[in-house]
Amino acid sequence: MLSDPNKLLDLCPGLISCSTIHSDGPQPETLPNLVYPSIREYLFSKRIRTSASLVGEFSMNENKANSDIAETCLTYLLQLEDSVLGNTGLRAKYNFLPYAATFWNLHVQNIECPLSPSLEYKIIELFTSGPGCFQTWLQVYDPDIEKERPVGTNVFPSPLYYASLFGHSKAVQALLQKGATFDEPRGKHRYPLLAAIESGHEAVARLLIEHGADIEVRYKNKDPAFVRAAQRGYEEIVALLIAKGAKMMLRTNMARLHYTVPSVTAGKAEATRKFSNYC
Repeated sequence: MLSDPNKLLDLCPGLISCSTIHSDGPQPETLPNLVYPSIREYLFSKRIRTSASLVGEFSMNENKANSDIAETCLTYLLQLEDSVLGNTGLRAKYNFLPYAATFWNLHVQNIECPLSPSLEYKIIELFTSGPGCFQTWLQVYDPDIEKERPVGTNVFPSPLYYASLFGHSKAVQALLQKGATFDEPRGKHRYPLLAAIESGHEAVARLLIEHGADIEVRYKNKDPAFVRAAQRGYEEIVALLIAKGAKMMLRTNMARLHYTVPSVTAGKAEATRKFSNYC
């Protein structure tokens, strides 16, 4: 790995530029970018993939690229347990850490095919291997607050919360099998079930409910789970909550639901109209 991204300018003159990003960290970060979007399009195109010339060796598969990068990021994170160094020390010692911590899940989300067994294993390992790697990741970049945690933070939402937020059902299943509990409310969305609902992960919400998650938990503004799901147009999640016993709550809050939904899109309003039939 290049310790200085600017060296790419010497290796790929005319193709790569470097930009400086000022974040909440102690120092600005330098990121390489392709000068022309058409370069990326060409590298992923069928034209280069089917080329009979040597240039065909440089073709790229987008799913494989995202999978390889995600797996590299996770491999990097799983080797680190130096959270005692603090954010500045971690960033100085491990150059690739800010990128790995911030973007590994984005690369996973961009994979449009089943995840490879090795990638699935590393995702599960990050959430189940204990506090070392997990807290180091969150200290450098916490997706719940979308920035790094203050140095000295030692209280985090649970691994189950983050696995639910990201929709990683196999990691959620592994954590539940290991005895993970629906602990006291922590994090922006308070509970794992609300984190899953907020992100629209119906399969994870179902899994949590089947293992005893309380469907009556509420957001900080006192919204029931199904109201937030309806506002966002998550029909399957609302239907799931109703099927699991939320009908009485829906009847109680229907007036508020009808009041809030006209401010959202027509598609979501239509979803809410369907849900009112349950009352």
